[in-house]
Amino acid sequence: MTIEQLIGLPALLGLMNETTSGLPDPLPEAFEGTERKVVGNAARLFIGYGQRKTPKAGKYGAPSVNAQMEPLASKDVIILSFLESLPIDPITFQRLHDFDNFNMQKMGAGEVARQVGLFKTKFDNARKVVKWSNFRYGAVYLNSAGDLLPSSSGAATDWTLDFGVPAGHKTQLDFDGNGNIIANLWSDTTNANIPQQIENLQVAAAK
Repeated sequence: MTIEQLIGLPALLGLMNETTSGLPDPLPEAFEGTERKVVGNAARLFIGYGQRKTPKAGKYGAPSVNAQMEPLASKDVIILSFLESLPIDPITFQRLHDFDNFNMQKMGAGEVARQVGLFKTKFDNARKVVKWSNFRYGAVYLNSAGDLLPSSSGAATDWTLDFGVPAGHKTQLDFDGNGNIIANLWSDTTNANIPQQIENLQVAAAK
């Protein structure tokens, strides 16, 4: 064995990422919602109802008519938990040196920061996937190993989070029984009348 093989150090040229970290979010910021700190995994949502009624008219100076309080509902929920930890061996990382100099621990500190950043990104990705799945299916699907799934295929029954979205508000949006608002897939460039479907959506939303 040569001296080079025994004590020579390879030239380190730096780190190249093959994949960009994080998932791009196509939804507007309005869908991001508000973060709330919760102790435990049980919480209660309160459901309010918008106002589309008009007040009663009367003769000028006449006594007013009492109105009724608007209803308020509640729903108890179990919050999805993600449970992973990242073990870091301090001895190994203390022995690493940097790309630009051979001082011990330099590379270790940078690599720990990189690993922790990637670990945090996994949880950020999970929030996005849960949001997208809820927006697409009205449910979140996981397998028995706790992996988020892109559809109900392979989902475990006790790992399916159904948000109770009515069937008429899914897929082609036959929400009032008068026919599908989304009559054709928008990828069907021959038959899909997208401007008309958007107009129908706006009319339906105003009902």
